[in-house]
Amino acid sequence: MTHEKIFTLKTGRSIKVIIHEIKKTDDSEINIDVLIKEPKEPEFRLPISDCHPKYWKLKRLNQQHASKLQLQYSGIKKKQIRSAMNEFYAANNWANIMHHN
Repeated sequence: MTHEKIFTLKTGRSIKVIIHEIKKTDDSEINIDVLIKEPKEPEFRLPISDCHPKYWKLKRLNQQHASKLQLQYSGIKKKQIRSAMNEFYAANNWANIMHHN
């Protein structure tokens, strides 16, 4: 199952949050991806691409840490991520099991 939600920041930047459920043998895992689009850009893109100063740092990280770095550089707030997660849980009839860090 996949859920997408787009947020628009005060700066005009649009952020697309994509939440995927990854089924495993006995359990499910949630993966969060984020894409950004500046007001004059035609398409969404990764926050840290190959021309970004943190790109090579990102390439050295494992997937979980790389995903956190992408979230951090997107400009999205934890509240917005929680909102998208709650919608994902509601759409899938799951109990809201958010762990607040």
